[in-house]
Amino acid sequence: MIRKIEEDELDLIEPILTKFGQETDSGVPPNFMESMKTSVKEGKAILYGVFSDSNNLDGIGLFGNVSKRLSFIYASGDTELEIGLVDTIYNNHSSNNSRLMAGGAWVTETISNHLVQLGFRKLDRAAMTLSRSAIEALSTASLVEDMNFEVYDKLQIDELSQLMFKGNINHVDQIVFPMFFGTVENCRTLVETIENSVYGEYKKPYSWLLKKNGRIIGACFMTIRNKGDTGYIPDIVIDPDYQGKGLGKALLIHSMKAIIACELDLIKIDLDVTLENNARFLYKSLGYETTTEYSIYTWLNKEND
Repeated sequence: MIRKIEEDELDLIEPILTKFGQETDSGVPPNFMESMKTSVKEGKAILYGVFSDSNNLDGIGLFGNVSKRLSFIYASGDTELEIGLVDTIYNNHSSNNSRLMAGGAWVTETISNHLVQLGFRKLDRAAMTLSRSAIEALSTASLVEDMNFEVYDKLQIDELSQLMFKGNINHVDQIVFPMFFGTVENCRTLVETIENSVYGEYKKPYSWLLKKNGRIIGACFMTIRNKGDTGYIPDIVIDPDYQGKGLGKALLIHSMKAIIACELDLIKIDLDVTLENNARFLYKSLGYETTTEYSIYTWLNKEND
């Protein structure tokens, strides 16, 4: 039987997560279980459980109410139970949501194929990294006279949100992350999320704008992870009217050099990119190397969208 797990049953998930950590190379992220419990208690997520006839918990499935994402499915490798969890979550949430997402280390080949059969679109992504020494070796690009770099200030969030939306219209990342790029307000929420250090420690001097005659035409956000030894790029965007002119490269190099000049312990800068995004060719040309490839799945309710 599959049903929602109540708050007073949350401690039952510990053996499930422990076994998952033992069976996967990546293991269970620190504080993952506590984060899962907190999300359920705060109403940000719904946790489903597969219970045996003797009421033992054999598997769990987590759905994010905010992200609209199937965040975790695991039943000790029992494919039938795991597919049952996927189907239950899909059936319970597809009719009243315009979009759903799925993804994570829990997605096996069988689950991947099943998600596609349900109508999810599979999008491959890559985690990439560039070392400090490689950044130091990059040549700084010069700008024309009417363009300049400027540190981002939150007073500019309205103009920046408009640019981010414009830069992602009909872009693959609008499909992958509709909750971030689907509307101008979504873009504003993403900026606020970055500023709140959700994607790493945010410090004002490390996020840069590219301006032309005082108007924002590009932005690159930077945060710091892993106790200060890793930079991370949550988002970079260039106005479509100015793409193909080397400005994204210039902005990226400027932003990376600025952060390593201030953070002496920083040894690398990481980012994630959808493989259908042509920006990956820019990253590769700068020396970025792929460390991991993974997939994200998106589903669109065409009747309600």
